[in-house]
Amino acid sequence: MMTADKSTTAGANGRLTGRVAIVTGGGAGIGYAIAARLAAEGARVVIAERDDQYGKSAAAALGVEFSKTDVRHRESIDEAISFTLSRFGQLDILVNNAGVTRFLDFLDITEGDWDLIQAVNARGVFFFMQAAARVMAENGQGGAIINIASIAGKGYGSTSSAAYAASKAAVIALTRIGAVQLASDGIRVNAICPGITVTHNLLGDESGNGTDVAPVSKAWSGAETDEGRARFRALVQTIPLGRPSRPEDMGSLAAFLASDESASITGQSLNVDGGLVFD
Repeated sequence: MMTADKSTTAGANGRLTGRVAIVTGGGAGIGYAIAARLAAEGARVVIAERDDQYGKSAAAALGVEFSKTDVRHRESIDEAISFTLSRFGQLDILVNNAGVTRFLDFLDITEGDWDLIQAVNARGVFFFMQAAARVMAENGQGGAIINIASIAGKGYGSTSSAAYAASKAAVIALTRIGAVQLASDGIRVNAICPGITVTHNLLGDESGNGTDVAPVSKAWSGAETDEGRARFRALVQTIPLGRPSRPEDMGSLAAFLASDESASITGQSLNVDGGLVFD
């Protein structure tokens, strides 16, 4: 059970005061850290999370709102948007964080694996972007969309699976196209590409709680064993900065990209990986 962190209580004078944000998959891990940071910066936050337990616990701990949401379904996305508008009357920031993966070799990926990963990681991202952008365009004030992609989408070889990498490459492409086509409405679109990131759930599952799974190989599949931990340490040694990223690292960048401090930044896919990838 999460406990309230007083440092994440919504601030009255933060960079995001007066703005409203939706964070998908915000119940734990990277999504939770982003929701916490946006709230600390003054934003009013809605956690759009499929898992009731994670979503309600996170919302209670942070003093934000919770909307039960499954990004695989358009009607669920629309319900999250409607809830946010009914509660706050506006939407200024969307963080597309919800995602899932499988740790599979190239030859072992099934149609079911592929379809699930694409439905959450690519299809869900696009239709949430579309729904949020409509609201942002109509209000005439623009907004910021931040997609959580991955260095796997840029070809990082030690990904959890080819299906995951393909879905995150789609997110990067959607970020770039969205940035161009939504710019006239004052909507900025950027992506954060985490590298090896330690979160609450390193393996993921069908519930969607694998939102923050690090894009690493099967080395993680035995992480509970001494051998698995040794493999992970070896993987970490390949990171130039010498440590895996933390969810809070993503929260810091998300707050910047959501703020006016990044007013001239759009269409970018920024790596947070300790120096693993230079694209």
